[in-house]
Formats: sequence, C-alpha cells, structure tokens
Amino acid sequence: MNRGRLSFRLTPVPSSVLETVDELVVVIEQGSSSLTNTEVRLFNWNSGEYDALILDGTRTRIESPDEYLGPNNAVQIEIDRFLSAGALAITRLAVEQYGTRQG
Repeated sequence: MNRGRLSFRLTPVPSSVLETVDELVVVIEQGSSSLTNTEVRLFNWNSGEYDALILDGTRTRIESPDEYLGPNNAVQIEIDRFLSAGALAITRLAVEQYGTRQG
C-alpha cells in the first residue's frame, strides 16, 4: 500500500529553552478527520530511529523525554499515513515542554 509521510521539527525559541525537561506533551488536533491508519512517531536522538507514539486523546504525555530531545530541545515528529485512508487535516500540532530554566 502507498503511504504518505511528513516530518516536523519543533524547537523552542532560544529564550525559552529549558535546562532540564521533565515532561513533554505532544498535542495533535485533527478536526473532523480520523487518525485511523495513521502512525505518529517521535525521533529518538539516541538510537537515530523513530519510536511509535501511542496517542492518548489530543494530549499525550511523555514523562521521560530525554531521548526525544535534540539540539536546543528540538523534538521531531513524523506522521505516516496510508494514502487509502484519505486526507488528514491537522488543525494543531504542538509540543509543550515542562521543566526548569537555567539561572
């Protein structure tokens, strides 16, 4: 089957980079479309591979995020979908980071 794949790298603005990130929250809102036949993955900077993310509604918490944080706390998300599933309209894609700032 044919698949379509998109990758996004989300990086905080330099003044907002946390020294320690204790938790990530991935937010995906898709309006009226369904995420059926869609895989969402986070890039694991340690292994160099994408890890499947099991979505928990529109907000998915990751409590041990170190392996998913790249340079300047960048987070890379991949969305992989079977083309036969039809169009996917994502209305919001965000990553929230919680932790402590330097200083």
